[in-house]
Amino acid sequence: GAEVAMRTLALLGSAVAAFAAVAFAVYWSGGSSPESDTLPLPLLEPKVFGRPLTPDVRVMVLIAGYPDTHEVWAHQVRAFADEYHIVSLTTPDYDRASLRRRWGYNFTEVPEMMARSLEAYLGPARRIDVMITHDWGAI
Repeated sequence: GAEVAMRTLALLGSAVAAFAAVAFAVYWSGGSSPESDTLPLPLLEPKVFGRPLTPDVRVMVLIAGYPDTHEVWAHQVRAFADEYHIVSLTTPDYDRASLRRRWGYNFTEVPEMMARSLEAYLGPARRIDVMITHDWGAI
C-alpha cells in the first residue's frame, strides 16, 4: 500500500528536481505569498480516468514530470481505460495557477505529498498494480 508507494516515489528524484525549477520560476514571477511557506503540506489533486474504483478493479498510477500536466498521458489513458482505474498526478502545484508555498517543496516533501495523496484517494490498503512515471531529465 502506502509504504510501497512511498518507497517508489522516493526514487523520483528527477521529477523533484524538475519541480524545484518550476518553484523557482513561479517564485520569481510572484506566484505565492510568504505566509504560505508555513502551511502544512497539501494533498495533490489527482485526476481519474477509466473504470470506476471498485474492490476488484486494477489500479494504474501515472505521475507526470515537469513540464507536463495530466494531458501528457492521453494516449495511455485511451489505451488502458477499459482495463484500469487510472489515477494521474502532476508535480506539486504544477496544475495550479500559483504555488501554495513560496519556495515550493523539497526532495523529501514531494514524494511524501504524492504518497499521502494516493493514500487519501485510494485508501491505505489499496494495491497499486501499475505505476508509470516520466520526466524530461532535469538532473
